Amino acid sequence: MLKRGVSLLILLAALLLFHQAGATHIRAGEITIERKNCQSLTFYIYVTGYVDLIDGQVLFGGGTLDFGDGTPPIENIRQAYENGDPRIELLLDEVDLGGGNGVGITRFRIEHTYGGNGNYIVSYLEANRNEGILNMDNSVNTTFYVESILRIDPFLGCNNSPVMLIAPIDFGCSGVAFYHNPGAFDQDGDSLAFEFVVPKKNVGTPVDNFRQVNDPEFGGRKEDGSGPATFTIDPITGDIVWDAPGLVGEYNIAFVVREFRKVQGQFHFMGSVVRDMQIIIKDCDNNRPELDIPDDLCVEAGTNIQELIKATDPDGDQVKIEVFSAVLHFPNSPATFQPDPPTYQDVPAQLLFEWQTTCDHIREQPYLVHFKATDKPPLGVALVEFATMNITVVAPSPKGLTSTVNNDRTIDLTWDPYLCTNADSIQIWRRVDSYGITRDLCQTGMPDYAGYT
Repeated sequence: MLKRGVSLLILLAALLLFHQAGATHIRAGEITIERKNCQSLTFYIYVTGYVDLIDGQVLFGGGTLDFGDGTPPIENIRQAYENGDPRIELLLDEVDLGGGNGVGITRFRIEHTYGGNGNYIVSYLEANRNEGILNMDNSVNTTFYVESILRIDPFLGCNNSPVMLIAPIDFGCSGVAFYHNPGAFDQDGDSLAFEFVVPKKNVGTPVDNFRQVNDPEFGGRKEDGSGPATFTIDPITGDIVWDAPGLVGEYNIAFVVREFRKVQGQFHFMGSVVRDMQIIIKDCDNNRPELDIPDDLCVEAGTNIQELIKATDPDGDQVKIEVFSAVLHFPNSPATFQPDPPTYQDVPAQLLFEWQTTCDHIREQPYLVHFKATDKPPLGVALVEFATMNITVVAPSPKGLTSTVNNDRTIDLTWDPYLCTNADSIQIWRRVDSYGITRDLCQTGMPDYAGYT
């Protein structure tokens, strides 16, 4: 009897060791949502995980997906997929994202039909954060949780969630400012806003004893030594800057991307996506590259934009320049860049960005184009820098305008056929007497102070 008890104890100890060794080492994750078509309430839900390909030993996807509508959740996405669940498709499975950092991506697509209009919290919970995360307690026993909010409202129109084009694969160096941008965009043209949130371990439950990465406990100071470390996110561009890390190790942060739609002059909340991501800081001797990008642009539709992006490196390392934006994914006249694919170049590195704009690209808010420079040191951790350029595309002014004064004091206006055949109206402004005004290209219409009606 004693021998059997000892054997059982050894077996339990072995299982415990296997569980601890078999962590997925989830680096980051998010849920994005795409409407299958605007005539149904069926959606594609994408569950994306970024995992450590070096230390991770359990495949991502063993967690629970809750649709937020009271229907049964999928308790284990990967197992359900392997068992032939027709709703689930495995799009990517631990695909190496390159860069030498050993980070891979896994992505499942799940089809789900909702019963009606409303706001739904779609969530994913998996039990495998890795051990030793510095800015939360007991991370090895803390679950990984992300959520997105889906709003279905026929008054506000068809809706898809924001998507993130830039993977969180970059490491940082102690004492050197860390940069990240998720490259978020919304295919419906909704406005996006970014904000830090506390990472969660379940719905409504933050991880234990979370401290932000610039907490004095971690000893960081600004890169130039001028003061304590700062950690910020730009609410409009999504640029994340940690200036600068101190203690070497692994940290987790989270941020939310909210989308808003302007309908009849009012902004309405359309949904949100949370990304929970890990930042690994190492002790390394490297300086990040430096980007040189043009000023923000405002152009009339029909303009062919050609801009040269440059990057240098204080250490003389080779640099690769990448570009991320919604404008690269348009079905009609997308932007292009050279070299494609991006390659490491001797400094100064260059990338040519070109975009032939059309009338289909006209919208009120600017397009965000994110540029990323990555250096290639001979040893150790590569560093990156991000920069964002805003491009606003406005409707072109009528060309060939002429006026003829008639005997009855009326005036006939004529102009060339309008470039944008999809326009439904053209504004005509008038006033008594002339008024000198210098208009900015991005200023459409007429300012009130000019006295035109």
